[in-house]
Amino acid sequence: MSVLCGIMFASGAFFSLASSMCPESIPTVSIVSRCPSNAMEWKSAAEKKKCNFLGKIQNCTEAENFVYHCVLNEDTTELLELCAPVWFMAGYCARFSEVNKRIINDPGLECTKFDPPCPSRFPSNESYKYQTCYNTRITNKTPVFQQRMSADYNTSVPSAFAICFGIILVLLILFFVVGIKLKWIKFTILCLQKNDIEKQIEDQNETVETPLLEANEEKNEGGEKTAKAENMCPQKVEDSRQFGIRSLSGDVDENCYLRTSKLSAIYETYSLQRLKNQEIYYLSSIEKRG
Repeated sequence: MSVLCGIMFASGAFFSLASSMCPESIPTVSIVSRCPSNAMEWKSAAEKKKCNFLGKIQNCTEAENFVYHCVLNEDTTELLELCAPVWFMAGYCARFSEVNKRIINDPGLECTKFDPPCPSRFPSNESYKYQTCYNTRITNKTPVFQQRMSADYNTSVPSAFAICFGIILVLLILFFVVGIKLKWIKFTILCLQKNDIEKQIEDQNETVETPLLEANEEKNEGGEKTAKAENMCPQKVEDSRQFGIRSLSGDVDENCYLRTSKLSAIYETYSLQRLKNQEIYYLSSIEKRG
């Protein structure tokens, strides 16, 4: 039962607060440097604000109750002119809350203790009679909108630096990965080229090592092997160089004439290769023909 009563009380308070709000007051709010100090100034300012005309098109309250106000903002940092329903103050300076969208009673600014004091009950549209409330404005306090701008700036600057740092870090990582990838590709290409060159050299060596010279091995009286070349030279060639085939003992077994262009290079290469493989034959140039 107590829970039900609590819910009903909270619902009633919420409904009362919602019904006292006046969103139509928000568009009429303007910041001023001072408020009227007497009834004449109050009347003149009210005529300029034209709250009596706006009262006919609003739905917050009766038209005659939607009147001119000059009060403190909720943070007591600025003076506001606006049109709003009359609210009876309970011994506190009148303030307008943009959150609650109405004139509020706030115990934080009790005017009954001022000199001269305000009454314990007075209508909010007679605030000009109690100038001490206006004098309590906190002039050295940063206005709310400046606080928000400063907070946004303080928040946005670190965020901007964090974003820039993140972008730079991502770019550095990307450049590093791309550099590693390019080096790997270059290394792979060099390895492939090296393998191709080695294969070409191997194929060339195999081609050169085809038996251009054929020798018959015979054993001499001492049981040592000697080599004798047969049919290793062309019979008819017109050449300017003569080549001979020698055994390890230095004896010329057979002479022949070869072309001095590509064949000569092939025989010389063949001779070096055969010597490298520790064969018993090599080619040497003997003389030049006139």
